[in-house]
Amino acid sequence: MIDVEDLTFSYTRETSPILKNFSLKLVEDKSVSIMGANGSGKTTLSRCLNGLLLPESGTVRVDGLDTRQKDENLKIRALVGMVFQNPDNQIVSTTVEREVAFGLENLEVPYEEMHRRVEAILRQFGLEKYRHKSPHYLSGGEKQLLALASIFVMSPKYIILDEPTSLLDPASREKILDAVFELREKSGIIPILITQFPEETLRTDRLILLHKGKIVFDEKPADVFEHEKELREIGIGVPLYFSLKPQLEKLHLWGVV
Repeated sequence: MIDVEDLTFSYTRETSPILKNFSLKLVEDKSVSIMGANGSGKTTLSRCLNGLLLPESGTVRVDGLDTRQKDENLKIRALVGMVFQNPDNQIVSTTVEREVAFGLENLEVPYEEMHRRVEAILRQFGLEKYRHKSPHYLSGGEKQLLALASIFVMSPKYIILDEPTSLLDPASREKILDAVFELREKSGIIPILITQFPEETLRTDRLILLHKGKIVFDEKPADVFEHEKELREIGIGVPLYFSLKPQLEKLHLWGVV
C-alpha cells in the first residue's frame, strides 16, 4: 500500500503549497487514474509517491517505507517505477537493448538473470528488431514503449505513468495503454495513471480527481463521470458516451435505439 498522510508540499517558501494536509491510500489490488486541470497538483503528487519530491510536512510511505529516509530510497525506487510524459527525458543508453538492461545493472541483477529478463521484455514489447538501434531512431510511440519496457523489466510493484500518451497519436496511445494493462493482468503490477484524457481512466478501477490540491471525487471512473456539470465547472471533460447518455436514454425510451 502507498499511504499519504497529511502531506504538504510547496516548491518554494514564498509560494502557496501545491498540496496541503493531503491524505490518500492506494491499495494493492486497485489500478488508479489521477486527473485534474493544470495546477491541480497531480504531477506533484505523482513525484511525491516515489520520493522524487519529499514532503515539507506529513509522510508518504510505500509498503511501510518512508520516502524521507535516504537509506530507503533504493528500496522505494525498486517498488515504484515511473514513466514520464516525454520518454527522451529518461532514456540514457546508446542502444535499445542497453536501455532495457540499464536498471537491472543498477540493481546488480546477475548476468544470466539479466539476459533472460531483457530478452523476455524485448519480445513482450515488440522491440527485438530494434535491440541494436539507437533510441534516437525510434518513433515517439516506440520510445514510450521502450521507456515502459525499461521499467517493467525491473518488476516493480507499482508503476506511475505521468501522462505517458499525451505526446502520441491515437493509435500509439492505444498501443501504450494496451501494453500497460496486458502486463497488469499477467504480472499484477499496479498502474497509477496520471492522464488528461477522460477515456483512458475507464481502464482503471478507481479515479481520483484533483482540484487545487484537493480530492473532489474518488470513485469508480464511470461513477465520477455521472457528475458532468460539476466536472465541467472545474475544467474537466467527460467521455463522449457520458455526454450523450441523457439523449440516448430518451431515444431508447421512445424506441429509437
